[in-house]
Amino acid sequence: MKKFRKVMLFIPMLFAVNLNAAVILSMSPSTTNAMPGDIVVLDLMISGLTAGSADSLGDFDLDIFYDSGALSVDSFSLTGLLGDFGTLGALDISLGDDTFGTIGLGITSLLSTIELDALQAGSFSLATISFMVNVLADGTSTEVGIGTVYALGDAFGDPFTLMRTSSAFIQNGVQVNEPGIFVFMLVLPLMMIFRRRKI
Repeated sequence: MKKFRKVMLFIPMLFAVNLNAAVILSMSPSTTNAMPGDIVVLDLMISGLTAGSADSLGDFDLDIFYDSGALSVDSFSLTGLLGDFGTLGALDISLGDDTFGTIGLGITSLLSTIELDALQAGSFSLATISFMVNVLADGTSTEVGIGTVYALGDAFGDPFTLMRTSSAFIQNGVQVNEPGIFVFMLVLPLMMIFRRRKI
């Protein structure tokens, strides 16, 4: 009888365990070459979901950071995979660009879990952001990354486990390793002298 009671107590615990996916947020592409005057387009990506079934994304609210001394936001758009804003399938809760280096992005879906499961793949873009490169010296780079994540939940409102985030880097050319070149210029004549002596 005692064993039976222990089993009965354990069963509800199985259903109480949070089986939500462990997801990853990333900026894509991870590296872009650009010069002042160029437009760079980056996507905020989520991955780690299960395509066509739970756990689907039901809401997110987060900040994107960038260097306002190097970049300015040209435009941004949000995904339609949490619902259509025009038909009240989802609410746009974004604060937008503060022009000082932070973009607040967020959506709350009003769709059912079945509708969200049918819409979403295992990974997809949450937002697309276009940046204007204003100042970026030769051989330097600037970072665009994911800042504070205020909310990231499934269709039931339960929070996902955020495994990690990754940034994107916009670079103007490849930085030259000057000490390495100097050593190479010294070694090359010595190699030629040694080769002549062997001949």
